[in-house]
Formats: sequence, C-alpha cells, structure tokens
Amino acid sequence: GYINYMKKYRKLLSASVLLYIAWILFSYSLDPLSLGIGAMVSLAIALVSMDFLFHKSHLRVFNPRRWLYFLVFLGFMLYQEAKGHLDVSYRIITGRINPGIVRVPLSVESDIGKTMVSDSITVSPGTLAVSLRDSSLFIHCLNCSQSPRARFAEKIIKGVSE
Repeated sequence: GYINYMKKYRKLLSASVLLYIAWILFSYSLDPLSLGIGAMVSLAIALVSMDFLFHKSHLRVFNPRRWLYFLVFLGFMLYQEAKGHLDVSYRIITGRINPGIVRVPLSVESDIGKTMVSDSITVSPGTLAVSLRDSSLFIHCLNCSQSPRARFAEKIIKGVSE
C-alpha cells in the first residue's frame, strides 16, 4: 500500500535528480530551455529505468570499501598498461614472442566480476581474453612464457564486484 507507493516515489525522485544532474554536467548549460528539456528527459528516463537503477544489487556501489578497491584496481591497471606497452614494444623490436592461449581459472563468481577480469586482460597490451567457460578464462598471450598476472587483479575485482 502506502509504503510501496513511497518507495516507488523515492526511487523516481532519486533517479530523476541523478539523471538531471548528469544532464546539467553533460550539457554544460544553464539556459532555461536546456534545463527544462533536461528535467523532462530526466523524468521520462527515470520512469522507465528506476527499477533497474535502484535494484538491490546495484546499491553495493555506495559501499566505501568498494571505492577503495576500485582506486587500487585503477592504479594497478595503469601500472600494468604502461608495463605492457613497454613489453610489447620490446618484443616487436627484438622478435622475441611466444604466442599461445593460456587457461586461467577464476575465483570471481559474479558476472560483473568475470566481465571486469576479462576486460582488464583484453585492454592490456599483448593479451586478449578469448573465451570464458564455466570458471575459466582463456587468454591469448603474445608471450606465453610469462603467465598472465590475473590473480592480483582478480582479488581487487572481487572486492569491487562482490
């Protein structure tokens, strides 16, 4: 009854406000016409997406511990990215490559966690996530003599996503 109505109203109001703030930031305009259109668009999108935006599993994003894990993950990825570019450049210049596909078992259980591990590996130079089967990720490496350093990243991702 009344409690469900209030919950739905709060979801609608919260989604509308968040979307409206995003509208203002992205449009970078305080013109009355732009603000009016933004309010209408934000309300329309909030009506359609409020149940998705405020699903219980999405509320985990507000946990400060997850933000800390995310910052550590971001630093780790920037370091791995720089190191990967240097390694790929070295291998291209010297011709020392040993390509192949490596199977890496995953302990991450959530779909978002598996996607983050896969994407993190794919954006790193010299590696490409080829397939995900059950709890194993198959990775193509430019140099298979170095096993993919997915373990540390996976622990951080587990903190962010689960």
